[in-house]
Order: sequence, then C-alpha cells, then structure tokens
Amino acid sequence: MKLIDEFREKIDRVRSMLQREALAGVMLKRQSNFSWITCGGQANVSMASEIARASILITPAKICLIASNIELERVLKEEIRTLTKEMDVEEYAWNQKSDSEVANSIMQGKKWGSDVPCRSARTVTGPVLAIRTPLHPGEILRYRGVGKDLATVLTAVAQAIKPGMTELEIAGMMAQSLIAKEIMPAALLVAADDRIKKYRHPIPKANKARKRVMLIANVKRHGLHASATRTVCFGKPPAQLVDRHASCCRIEAAAMATARPETAMGKILQAMVAAYDAEGYADEWRNHHQGGPIGYDGRDLILTVPGLKAPVQDGQAFAMNPTISGAKSEDTFIARTKGPEIITVDSKWPTIECETAVGVIKRPAMLIR
Repeated sequence: MKLIDEFREKIDRVRSMLQREALAGVMLKRQSNFSWITCGGQANVSMASEIARASILITPAKICLIASNIELERVLKEEIRTLTKEMDVEEYAWNQKSDSEVANSIMQGKKWGSDVPCRSARTVTGPVLAIRTPLHPGEILRYRGVGKDLATVLTAVAQAIKPGMTELEIAGMMAQSLIAKEIMPAALLVAADDRIKKYRHPIPKANKARKRVMLIANVKRHGLHASATRTVCFGKPPAQLVDRHASCCRIEAAAMATARPETAMGKILQAMVAAYDAEGYADEWRNHHQGGPIGYDGRDLILTVPGLKAPVQDGQAFAMNPTISGAKSEDTFIARTKGPEIITVDSKWPTIECETAVGVIKRPAMLIR
C-alpha cells in the first residue's frame, strides 16, 4: 500500500477524533505523534526530546505543516517527502514566533487541541494516543524491519563481546551497530555478572564482564519503537539461573498467548501474575513493571491494573518483560487472533519452546559461548 494511502487513513482517524472531541482542529507536536501522522518522519533534533521541531495542524478542511526557517527545508525534503502535496506550509522566523502561536492564528479563536500543553488549546494527549492503534499494514511492514534489524544486532554483539570488556564498551558496540542501520537508541542497558541480579534498569558502567552479560535495548526507526533483551554466558551458567531464565520465558509466553484481539488488557497482567505464581516466584512481578503496548513511544502505557478493560486490538504491538532476579525475557510482538507475531527474532539465536493455549511459542534462551 502506498504511503499516501496510509497518511490519508490517519487523517481520517484524526478528523473523526475532532468530531468526538468537539474541536475545530488539533496540532500534533510530540515527536511520537509527528512520526505517526507523517508515516515515519523525524522532526526532533535532540535525541532525548519528546518534542518535535515542527508540527502538523489538522482541521476538517486542511492539513498544515508548521515549522521555523531553521527546520522547514530539511523536514520537507527528508521527512515529509511524498506527502508534501497533501498539506499547506506555514514558515516563520525562529526568533519571532512559535508553532503554537502560528496554529492559534490559523484557528482564529475556534476551539482547538494540542498534544502538548498550550495556553490557547486543550491538551488532547489521550485521544490522540487512542487513534494510533491499530497499526496500519504499512506500519507493520516497517515494524518488521526494525524488529529484525534489532534482533540481528543483539545477536552480533552477543557473539562479539569478550570477558574483560566493560559494560560501557558493550553499550558502545550496540549503539554503533544500531545507528549504522538508521536505528536510534532510546534506551541501551547493559549489566554484567552481579549487576544483573542487583538492578532491573542497569545503566551501563565501567564494570567489566566476567561470566555473563545482559543486553537490553529499546530503539526506534521510522518512529516505531522495538524492545528486546538477550543474555550471553561465557561458559556453563548456574542451574538456578537456567531455571529462572526458563521461568521468565514461560511467563512471557503466557502473556503473549493472552494478548489476543478483544481481550481486556488487564487479563495479560493477570496471566503473568498467575504464571509467576505457578513458577514459584509469586511476588517477583512486584519488583519491576511488566511492560505493555508499544509503538511510537517506548511504551504507550505500562500495564499496572489487572482489571484494565481496554481491549487488545488486532495489529497492536506489545512488549512484555518479565524478570526474576538475575533473569529476564523480552521481545516485541504484534497481537493476532491466532497468536503473537514476534518481530524481534533472529534465527541464529537459540530458543526455548514454551507450551501455551495458542500452541508452542519460542522464546530466546541464554546464549552460551
């Protein structure tokens, strides 16, 4: 399907939202929403910023790109690309106005919304997030590519690292390989040996690897985030660690099997809590969040309420991440009626077969070198 068709379908979703919210227009300025509406465009400069340097204003009658003279040419040529004919353009001098001021002048006193706080508009973060799902077929194609490349990089790094390397050096290898594939790291975590057991979010340090390393990545390309975790051992790991890793795999597989269209999202967390209990680790789920739906943010939301009734949608992406002290299993998948489509897969990585209600689901084993 052509990019223009995907774009127009998304514009239809936005305009339907405007009707529901009784708004005359909406400005999309969060980088996640800019990437979503432009089918993969990037308009941020700082990797750490959630705010784009350009905005898309959508009304029932028009679509307008708003940007300063600093950003406009690059955004048009490199990010908007074939969509330029679909929208008007409003350029302003960087030292005289802002996106919101331009949007406000266009709206001329009408009620409008913005996905970032703005004095003259109503904040509509939630309604915009809701219309980003389900994924469009074009997005799923791009997502598969991101997932495959992430998995390939993790395999290559896991096979290349050596005892004595620091966590920082390993993180650098990951970053270099990812950026070379136009994949931008949102979070790269690395833990070696004792730090794996101590910390659920191990920011890489100068700690040197001796016996094992855990690689954790949340990355994005075309605005789409993918997450995955891999563990590599130098020599035979302790039996307790093998058992804990297998338990994490079975817990994640239970979550994947539960995340089917029309299922209440709270049931995914319920299934994980029950699986932790069945594995003999009843309280471990309380020590770290368990993940949730993913897409144009690192997580669209974290599943914290077992009673959450919001339904899983066909074609919605998830990344669940069960942990037991020293072990973790995590991949990104797309919810389907017949079972999960796991997109962060590399056939070179060893797997564990987990029996579930939808059949066998393969999870990454620990790589033993």
